[in-house]
Amino acid sequence: MKIKRYVVLTIWIIFLSSCLKYVDEQTFDKGNIFPREDLAEFYEYWFVDPYEYMFYGEYVEFDPGKSITINKITYQNFLAGINGIVFYGGLMECMVNYLDIDVAYGFWDTDIIEIFTGLPLYRYEGEFGYYNPDIIIWGYTYMIPDPQDEIYGKTFQEIYDVLFARFFRLTTESYVYLNEQEIYEAEQENYYTEVISRDQYAIEYLNDRYNYLFSQYQVAGGYSPWTVGMSFGFWLRRGIDGTHDEFWTGLKKVMVLYDGQWLGNLEEQYPGFSF
Repeated sequence: MKIKRYVVLTIWIIFLSSCLKYVDEQTFDKGNIFPREDLAEFYEYWFVDPYEYMFYGEYVEFDPGKSITINKITYQNFLAGINGIVFYGGLMECMVNYLDIDVAYGFWDTDIIEIFTGLPLYRYEGEFGYYNPDIIIWGYTYMIPDPQDEIYGKTFQEIYDVLFARFFRLTTESYVYLNEQEIYEAEQENYYTEVISRDQYAIEYLNDRYNYLFSQYQVAGGYSPWTVGMSFGFWLRRGIDGTHDEFWTGLKKVMVLYDGQWLGNLEEQYPGFSF
């Protein structure tokens, strides 16, 4: 068993090295070109004034002694989700600051994303936004920072370990679970029938259906956290809009770079899923 684990970890180290080179060299022939050497400068602005309640609460695997100080503010764990990263955390402000433009925009206004990337965010806007696959490819081509690069004296790896591991691990495991259990398509159909076609409140349905899973990610005292149900809902919508492959490719790149050992262990837990 020890030999098997050693072989698995060795393979992951080799894979990690190849992915680091891949991230450094890859380009995309659509949209604007973003210079990767500017990524640290770009992400610094995220930590100017992120919404404080995204970091309030605890989850099962949270170590209360684990914290990180960035730009004179001490954080413990990020419990929000995608909206927290993009809107409440200030990813839009990162884009405006980097572009150095004076433009008025609303809190939920995504036009800035399209200006920054040079690509439309959605390919279709119906019952919900159907993402443009090209903008996802653009994102994982240009916007994944090197784990050893620094902002405010902290490496991106340190920031990931303390703040963002829960979000990325939960999002990863929910996708793996849906596929390994061979229920992905059926769950998409149920979601569409029970929620979208009836214009029902999605979060209540999702939490009731999935929150009994993955006790290690459950949150106590959080303010509107990224729940297990929300993570499943994200992937159900990506299955419906046809972008799950692109999102999974990008997410896997992040996990290999930042959490390779955990991902290797996950592969052992879900032998029926092709990583």
